[in-house]
Amino acid sequence: MARARLRVALRDRIPAASDADLVLGAQVLVYREPPVDSWVGPHSIVALRDKLAWMDVGGAMRPFSVDKLLLYHPPQVARSAPPAVGGTPPGTTQPTRQGEPPAAGITEEWGAEGTGSRGDATPGASPVATNQGVTATGAGGGQRTAAGAPQKSGVNGAAHPPSPRSTPVGTVRGSATEPEDLGALLDAIISGKQYLVSVGAACRAMKREDPASRTGNGARNVYLTKDVPAGDPRTPTAAFQAAAKAEVDGLLTRGAMRPVARSSLPTGSNIIRGRFVFTLKDVGTSDEKPKARYVAQGHLDKAKPFMVHNLATLRQRSTRLLVSTSAVLQFRLFSHDINQAYLQSRDTLARTLYLDPRPEDRHLFDLTDDEVLLLVRPLYGVCDAGDYWLVTLQRHVRDDLLMTPLSSDPALYMRKGVNGLVDLMGTFVDDCLLGGTGEFQTATKTTLRVFEAKPRQMDEMEFVGVQVKTSRRLPRTFTLDQTAYVASLTLQTTGASYERFTSVRAAVAWVGHTRPDLGCAINKAAQVSKATYEPRHVNALNKAIRAAQASPSLELHYPPLDRTTLQLRAYADASFATNDDQSSQLGFIILLVDGRGRAHVLSFSSRKSRRVVRSV
Repeated sequence: MARARLRVALRDRIPAASDADLVLGAQVLVYREPPVDSWVGPHSIVALRDKLAWMDVGGAMRPFSVDKLLLYHPPQVARSAPPAVGGTPPGTTQPTRQGEPPAAGITEEWGAEGTGSRGDATPGASPVATNQGVTATGAGGGQRTAAGAPQKSGVNGAAHPPSPRSTPVGTVRGSATEPEDLGALLDAIISGKQYLVSVGAACRAMKREDPASRTGNGARNVYLTKDVPAGDPRTPTAAFQAAAKAEVDGLLTRGAMRPVARSSLPTGSNIIRGRFVFTLKDVGTSDEKPKARYVAQGHLDKAKPFMVHNLATLRQRSTRLLVSTSAVLQFRLFSHDINQAYLQSRDTLARTLYLDPRPEDRHLFDLTDDEVLLLVRPLYGVCDAGDYWLVTLQRHVRDDLLMTPLSSDPALYMRKGVNGLVDLMGTFVDDCLLGGTGEFQTATKTTLRVFEAKPRQMDEMEFVGVQVKTSRRLPRTFTLDQTAYVASLTLQTTGASYERFTSVRAAVAWVGHTRPDLGCAINKAAQVSKATYEPRHVNALNKAIRAAQASPSLELHYPPLDRTTLQLRAYADASFATNDDQSSQLGFIILLVDGRGRAHVLSFSSRKSRRVVRSV
């Protein structure tokens, strides 16, 4: 089916606006069929719905299909551009006409470490055209504007220059301090070897850091938790049973449940089971100890099919955004870990739910044969337990810490002061990553008083499998890595079952927090279904694991940046029809850079194209 669709796409015309970012108010041209047979307009889009756009044409609202629309680019006027080496003096206009080569000196320059090709070039920077109207192009992809509309390119790849952008207050256009055109930066689509070279030069945020730069007396390892599978011979030992008893005592002390007679339950009562989940903390150290968590088997809950959840957990890119912002504003990073967070929810369970422990666990609850447990508070594993905790946490953050969530990620909170942003906090269930001033560190002690939590971790901590570390020297530099997590990944055998493959695939996907170099391999593994599963997919996933373990010290580096010269840079690339179903693979990476060539990795992605295309 995919091959048939691809043949049709190669034979038929691609809709002119199929990849355009059409928004309300956008100016577009409309293609009129013969005898007119031309593009007319421009007209403004008044309303959008699915593949139709409504416009005011001659005083009447008329719908048009998006494949008949083309984004309108008004005629450009001559503009001044910063001079390249050997170029024209400041203030001299250099118009670039369609079909004419760029003027002498208007060439694409590649910054090199320790050198600059022009006055405002940054060391180690990625390729940016010195003529801000010229954009780099990907092979076969053509040149496009930021809105995604195609532009006809002239000789040597010259394109129509973008519309002039406003100059920041206090900046003289054409001066050496003028920032580069962000439109030109974001339009750069670099493919093949150029893409790899430019990211390798500009993305110096990925590096192997000197352990001597860590806080304290050198590097301090952050150890991860290791799961103990069910049926492990260690679970009946005294240490694991003591951990289980401590867990049960904590549940009973918090009033999470109470025993009731089984004979008193009404017919058709909602009864579920529960079990212990054992883990080892601080594996491989002298502090290694077992931990037990009693969880309800929520899949047996009769009300589960009718539950609607809206649980907010911090997104991967938000973790990087929080750390990057803290580096720029010189916040200090610290973390909170709430003990048995669900049981500290403010509200009790609003419905009647019973739990019947396993026979081998009943003695820990001191239950008789005729007793079961009535759940009073939301227990881990209950399908709606996370909703109770989310409401409690949001109320505390809003009322006590006076922070508000971001619309792009409800689990990322911020607070502004007189001089701008003063603190940030990201939450992932019961773990909190915070960055802020000394005043914020004092204010968030309220959290440790409101909830029972572990001692606050400063500067170095583990957050959802990611090790967050701070350099010893000031100004602070932060790093993110998953060294311990990568070391715990295991290779599969060629004859592994599909269920085993999906389990390992999910584990490898978590490495995507800090490893953009593995993004393509992770996404290609995610495209494998049970019907298409073959041994070669196991080999490909094992190859990704070996690549990760071959460079365990690779990390994302977040140094302080010059706030007066901050710029966004985006790089995109694609491979045509390289997936198993003949679809194309798309990828991008977004960096925050300053005038000295230092960079922060903010976001990256590798995804399967959702559209059948002729070229990429």
